[in-house]
Amino acid sequence: MALNVHTTLEIRGDRDMLERVATRLRSRTRFHEQIGLLGMSQAMSRLSDKMAASEGGIRRGFLQNSFNVARAGGGGGQDGATFSRSGGDEHTILEADEQGGAYGSNLPYAAQRNFGGRITPTGGKKALAIPLDDRLRRHGISPSKLDPARKLLDFVRISGGASGNVFGLLVDNEGIVGQLAGGKKGEGEAVYALARYVDQEGWFFAGWTPEDVRILEEDLFPGWLGVKG
Repeated sequence: MALNVHTTLEIRGDRDMLERVATRLRSRTRFHEQIGLLGMSQAMSRLSDKMAASEGGIRRGFLQNSFNVARAGGGGGQDGATFSRSGGDEHTILEADEQGGAYGSNLPYAAQRNFGGRITPTGGKKALAIPLDDRLRRHGISPSKLDPARKLLDFVRISGGASGNVFGLLVDNEGIVGQLAGGKKGEGEAVYALARYVDQEGWFFAGWTPEDVRILEEDLFPGWLGVKG
């Protein structure tokens, strides 16, 4: 998922101001990178808020790491009008040239998480296993990790979900989830729901919001060009 950025400029002012602007515009690549870093910074902030507010919490993972690339520069953060690159990984998209740029993440589920949509089983699997226990969800423990020999979790057929998409449960008859956490958990509790599909709501953390545009037009753009009062 990459969000593209293209800019056009029309600048009017006195000679001194235009000379400062001309100096900055000898290479627009750096400015386009600044726009991308602003987008990544805002996306990271919104993504972190969404993850913190999610039911049961969500572990910090590859998606968040791929957006964690922007650090506010001198002058007081976003209002200081500059950012520096401070991280990222092989999944980070941050490209810039004289014509524009792109930013985002190349993770397959980045667009899914941002825009939402229907999730279906892949890789020959017949069902999605949805953790019902917060500990499993936070640590990303799948049934195959919890019970690789398939001897501890029992399948119970049910009919559920808003559209009948849930068709079964995996029941922890040995109390192994509680043992993993160092505590006690009653035996015979459902720890996963099995579904044919899941409709996921989009978070829209990556994209230009009115606040992002305000920062770009009032702070980043004039600050970078040296025309901010």
